[in-house]
Amino acid sequence: MQQENVKTTTIDEFEWFTSFQQLLQSIKTRVTIFHTTKQQRSTLSPSIRAMLEHKQYLQNKYRHNKLEEDRVRLRLWNKLAQYELDSFRQNKWSIFISQVAFPNPKRFWQTVKCLNKNKSSNFSAFTENDHIYKTPDEIINTLHEHFSNRFTAPNLSINNTTNVLASNLWDKLSNSSQHDIELVCENSDLKFTTHDINKIYEKLFLLKFDKWIQVNNILPYQQSDSRQHLSTLTRVNHITEQLTQSLNHNSFSVIVYVDFLQAFDMLWHHGFILKLYQLNCPYEYLFWIINYFKDRTITLGYRGHLSKQVKVPCGAPQGSYFGPKAYIVNHFDLPSIFDCPSEVHLHVDDLAILYSSSIFLKYAQQANEIETRINSDLLKLANYAESNHQPVNNKKTEFVIYHNSSNSKNSNYLPRAIYSATKVFHIF
Repeated sequence: MQQENVKTTTIDEFEWFTSFQQLLQSIKTRVTIFHTTKQQRSTLSPSIRAMLEHKQYLQNKYRHNKLEEDRVRLRLWNKLAQYELDSFRQNKWSIFISQVAFPNPKRFWQTVKCLNKNKSSNFSAFTENDHIYKTPDEIINTLHEHFSNRFTAPNLSINNTTNVLASNLWDKLSNSSQHDIELVCENSDLKFTTHDINKIYEKLFLLKFDKWIQVNNILPYQQSDSRQHLSTLTRVNHITEQLTQSLNHNSFSVIVYVDFLQAFDMLWHHGFILKLYQLNCPYEYLFWIINYFKDRTITLGYRGHLSKQVKVPCGAPQGSYFGPKAYIVNHFDLPSIFDCPSEVHLHVDDLAILYSSSIFLKYAQQANEIETRINSDLLKLANYAESNHQPVNNKKTEFVIYHNSSNSKNSNYLPRAIYSATKVFHIF
């Protein structure tokens, strides 16, 4: 009799477990949606994490018991944990400052580069013109339309000499026969093995292209980054030194900060080839660059859905080694269009122009003189941007007034800059 009861109990427990398992399976199928997330590493040391866990334990214990002894222990432990956290933050900040102040520019750039790396966030929908797109098909189609418009080829005018020359040269080189291309490359140093592919192939070409740039002194000294021995720190020190010297002799100085609209995405391939041709760039390099830019497409993907191919007739490929170099070479002549090229500062696609007033003029006359120079240079920049199909982002183009005199705060004497009928805002 006892054995039968034990057997019956075992069967009931098994049936109950099976039913419970089926219930969990049905709930999971109908309700629960699981997402895989990456585990984030804690920046705190193991000892501090252990202290915080013990603090949480004391806090829960005091909430349940409400004993004075637990309250005192929690208070003391909280002060100790806070002291350790403050010491950890101070030590971490000291290490960061020492790395930033390191004499080697490479160490400086490696340290501050982590500040610009923002993690991309996932999204399930987005809004455009008060309309919400939720399904993957709607999102893919909308993104396809956006990037198709973004990479539209620039409108070329037959009355513009630069446009005509650039288009004719591009058509002439891109339609060259394979025999002519092989013949030109055979007599040059631009030879690679079949194993040199993808990024390695691009890097190898960039080595030879850099050598040609250095030998012919193509890039101006005002351009920093994307080249050796001229880093971000070099350009910052240079513009700071010029500004300091200017303020030692003048009551105020002005720096105009210019932002180009989608700089790398608006690189005009035809104009770039024309400039290289006018610089007597070897034909084998021109053929390589045309083949590099020709017939490029992108495909957008979202949750397993792929869009149609988007043609990319302009712009530099994102994440490429050659893209930044092509951009700065394409705008090697940008500093020369301004009245004072020595006060022009370039950092890849960022442009800053320093304006110092004459010490022989009164304050109001200095403001008028700088205003005239700024407007003159910005009009030249407008013509340059239109000719090179590299538009300027007026909303992010600003000028900053640096001064050491209280008179600079008088708005009646502040210089004002006008660019394409849009006011360039000033910041004190």
